[in-house]
Amino acid sequence: MTARYLCREARRVAAVRDTLGDPQPDAINGFDYLEIASPDQTLIDVFFVHALPGETDGVPASPPLVAANFSVTGGDRVTGIGVEELIETDGNRIRLRVNAAGDFSTYVLHLVSASGEEEPPQRFDPRLAAIDFLFKAGCPSEFDCAPVHRCPPVVAEEPRIDYLAKDYASFRRVMLDRLAVLMPGWRDRGAADPYLALVETLAYHADRLSYAQDAAGTEAYLGTARSRISLRRHARLVDYRVDEGANARTLVHFGVAAGSAMDGRVLPAGQLVAGMQPGREAVLKTAAQRDAALRSGAAIFETMADVTLWSAHDAIPIHTWSDAACCLPPGALGVTLVDEPRLNLAPGDLLMLLQSADPDTGAATDADPRLRHAVRLTAVRHAVDPVDGTPVCDVAWDEEDALPFALPLDSLSLAGEVRPCALAMANLAPADAGHWEPQATLLPDTARDTDRPYRPQLAHAGVVFAADFAASGPVSGFLAPPAQAPTHAAIRLNDGAQAWDILPDLLGADRFARAAVAEVEHGGTVSLRFGDDRLGVRPALGTRLSVAYRLGGGAAGNVGRDVLRHVALPPHEGIVAVTNPLPAQGGRDREDAAHIRRFAPARVARQDRAVTEADYAAALEELLGVQRAQARIRWTGSWYTVFLIVDRIGGLSATDDPDFAADLFAHLEAKRMAGFDLEVAAPVHVPLDIVMHVCVDPDAILADVRQRLERTFSAATAPDGTPGFFHPDRRSFGDPVHASAILAAAVGVEGVRSAMLTRFGRAGAPPIDPVADGVIAPTGPELLRLDNDPDHPDRGRIRFDMEGGR
Repeated sequence: MTARYLCREARRVAAVRDTLGDPQPDAINGFDYLEIASPDQTLIDVFFVHALPGETDGVPASPPLVAANFSVTGGDRVTGIGVEELIETDGNRIRLRVNAAGDFSTYVLHLVSASGEEEPPQRFDPRLAAIDFLFKAGCPSEFDCAPVHRCPPVVAEEPRIDYLAKDYASFRRVMLDRLAVLMPGWRDRGAADPYLALVETLAYHADRLSYAQDAAGTEAYLGTARSRISLRRHARLVDYRVDEGANARTLVHFGVAAGSAMDGRVLPAGQLVAGMQPGREAVLKTAAQRDAALRSGAAIFETMADVTLWSAHDAIPIHTWSDAACCLPPGALGVTLVDEPRLNLAPGDLLMLLQSADPDTGAATDADPRLRHAVRLTAVRHAVDPVDGTPVCDVAWDEEDALPFALPLDSLSLAGEVRPCALAMANLAPADAGHWEPQATLLPDTARDTDRPYRPQLAHAGVVFAADFAASGPVSGFLAPPAQAPTHAAIRLNDGAQAWDILPDLLGADRFARAAVAEVEHGGTVSLRFGDDRLGVRPALGTRLSVAYRLGGGAAGNVGRDVLRHVALPPHEGIVAVTNPLPAQGGRDREDAAHIRRFAPARVARQDRAVTEADYAAALEELLGVQRAQARIRWTGSWYTVFLIVDRIGGLSATDDPDFAADLFAHLEAKRMAGFDLEVAAPVHVPLDIVMHVCVDPDAILADVRQRLERTFSAATAPDGTPGFFHPDRRSFGDPVHASAILAAAVGVEGVRSAMLTRFGRAGAPPIDPVADGVIAPTGPELLRLDNDPDHPDRGRIRFDMEGGR
């Protein structure tokens, strides 16, 4: 039997064909191919390479072949197929008849010397004495009928590897076990052995690669990421901006000696103000003293605007126009100051009102430090009191800076002496926490690696993130910016030729933008991420960057009042005192990982577009100062118009305030649908008309009880800060008025024994039964209103029928 091979190129038939030459006796013959010749698959045509014996030029020159020279083997279901007869011989073809048709498996036709033998006749090639065939080869098939002869690849014997090895010790053990198999004669396990040193080096690097793989898989998901930078990037993908915190802000007062070098001079912005330094004067005159203050851990602030210092502005008396025991009421928008010596106040200056002495004791040490309020002046007018000839200065400020409390201006002693207990002061500069680090460094400061992105780190942790500063506007907006106001890293980056911007992200940067993103890790370390020449410029190789940054942000800057005591500046004489009259506020720490994981996924469900009326109303209520809002979408003939109905805090008008309307339109511009116009509409005010019958205690004074009732059911704010029952901020769209609530408030007034509503309803409409119905409910954009103003009865009124009392 001859071995069988799997070959891609069958050249044996050609080699046998080439044996036919001169001399003739050297030629040999063999099978070329066969065909199934009848539909019943019992006739087989076998083609040989040369003409058969017995034919003209037959090969070999031997007797003709007979049926006994052929046998069929193989088969799965149909076996034992035999050759019944040799029907005919024609040149190189023989037709055979078999006794049965085979199945779909492979059969082999053999050429043998005689029945029962295995060897082929003489001069027949042993390789071409057997041929594989299929009885069903003529059946339709969509596959290629040519056999595929491919040697299967050698299966390598893989070493047994512990794929659970993930650290240095397990990697070391795996490699030592493998070496023990490969090098059974190796016995040295000393630390100096080169093989052991190589194993431990490879285990160290494998451990690092394993950690990198684990870290990459961990940082790939918001729920498992440990790096704050990874969390920040995941959150940004769902349009959630991670809060990097903010630094605190306050006002710093500088006391100036009269006639000194600083009297009337401008103190520029950027002055470093520090907390208490024992044994130091108000001015830190040397760089060593300044550096000692930075190292001491005391609170450090820097001024944000220029301020002109005047000795006359240190303590300014308040003029009461010859009256005594006066009080500046809550909501005050102006005050009169004594203009002697001459005050150099101007619109835009900062002014502080504060209690300087206790009204009862007259002692400065008993003054309430909570009664301090800063304002930004909008008007200044110099005049003279015609009665006593005192020069005065009238100043005013905006409603946003309205006095939030009652400030006693003076008091009377037991002897009838007038004692001032309040004053004003200027010489105020806005300041925020943090300082520019004198040893700012970038690590590394040069882009050299070509394979990895340039990701330098700042040498110091705790970089300041600050909100934008507006040199104008109310003080309240400066001291307490909205929590959602964006903050920016206080970093200055320069490559020697031009500055690089520090942006929150690079998604909106073009490929020419020289910008970087400051990314903060948990410990406060900051990395700078640059662009990739598609979103921002990538620093070229060899680019050397210089950096400057501020340190000291976060909630630690929320120091109390009178904590800042020193200013570091060139040694100019004249500044004798430094303090912060108000506590610093607005400082907050950066958002932690737990907060990001909790709130970032919810950002996906929040839409930043306005489609329905409810969407517009919700967008309006995001504005500062809006209590509630409604929207109505109407077809106005050529397009849709969204009518915006706003209930502002304090009952302020939305249609008569162009600044508010501009802010409103700007807020909705990015949210509204294209083709929809916006229009601000006023709410529908519904006046109420209420009559109450009140029984007064016999011992109560009737007029006092009536006055208390009028104050309780007013739309104003009481002197103690309590809003009246019908104050605009106590109800809005959809809020009803219940008769039971009115009666409960009435019987709570001192001196009222009982109360009953005799009329309860809308003005100009039939009253409703306060017992059976008991509620007045607005519809749509209606606001229930009761100002109880005798000059405007159309705005609602309440009347009291009193009996009893004295």
